[in-house]
Amino acid sequence: MTETIQLDLFGETMAQEFNTWIHTPGGRHVASDLFRIAARYAARYQRTRRQVSMKLLWELERDQIAEVRRRLKDRGIPLAPWKGYALNNNFHAHMARMIEDRRPEWAGLFERREMGKEKFKGPVFIKSATVIQQVAG
Repeated sequence: MTETIQLDLFGETMAQEFNTWIHTPGGRHVASDLFRIAARYAARYQRTRRQVSMKLLWELERDQIAEVRRRLKDRGIPLAPWKGYALNNNFHAHMARMIEDRRPEWAGLFERREMGKEKFKGPVFIKSATVIQQVAG
């Protein structure tokens, strides 16, 4: 069984969820705002090599969420909650990597840790011929 098929069995990974969200009108708008905020810190980083946390940028965006919603509403774009949140904290690492990938001159701007292996909820049972095995996650 290929990895792609197995991932389908478990549902979307966090990377897949981020990819889906970032392509929504609201996700694209939030990304645009975060690129703009990151640009201010990138200038400082170029001078001092002092990194910034994506969590900080995320919270700056969250602090302005009422204004963000108003701007989007004026353009007819909803900022629909993703899994219950307008700004899902699970997307920090993916956003930081996306920004640095698209702006290579900003490489190293964000404090980053190695992303962990995707975790799946509960045991998964796979039927193989007539035998059922429990696969540990």
